[in-house]
Amino acid sequence: MAYKKHWGMHNLGYQYDNSTKNICGCVDSQKNPKKLYMSETGAKNAAEFSRLQNSVSLEIYECPRTKGWHLKKV
Repeated sequence: MAYKKHWGMHNLGYQYDNSTKNICGCVDSQKNPKKLYMSETGAKNAAEFSRLQNSVSLEIYECPRTKGWHLKKV
């Protein structure tokens, strides 16, 4: 059986913001709650992790409703 090591954001020196609640009410195009990152750095780290792990390019932007940051596909 092949062993596949799982690499998470913590292995890359990143940390989650623990901001899993959608306190701003923003939703994506399918009406799912968007994750709100409490810091610009946290959002940048999540975007970079997604690029490295999933080959998905994401852009960060400030939440228009509250203090925080969201990700969007480029």
